[in-house]
Amino acid sequence: MLGSIGVLHLHAGRIEEALEALRAGERLLREIDDRFELAKLLCARGQAECALGDCDTARQALAEAEAAAVALGSEPDSELSREAARLREKLAAQPS
Repeated sequence: MLGSIGVLHLHAGRIEEALEALRAGERLLREIDDRFELAKLLCARGQAECALGDCDTARQALAEAEAAAVALGSEPDSELSREAARLREKLAAQPS
């Protein structure tokens, strides 16, 4: 739920509010060990971090999400894979 709220804030351009909700959701998902939802949330957090100019943190989030996708056997056309691809494309467009 917090991840969804974070994504809504992100789409509305409220990046700080998005990060607050996403970080809270991340803590909860780590507590309950929901790796799939956590990986999707990490992609959203990466988008928010990148929007604030913190591409290094966004790359770390992407790396963790992609590792989870591999471990979970995520298919290339899955929601998780599509979210990771969107973040990867955004990061590729940023200066290193």
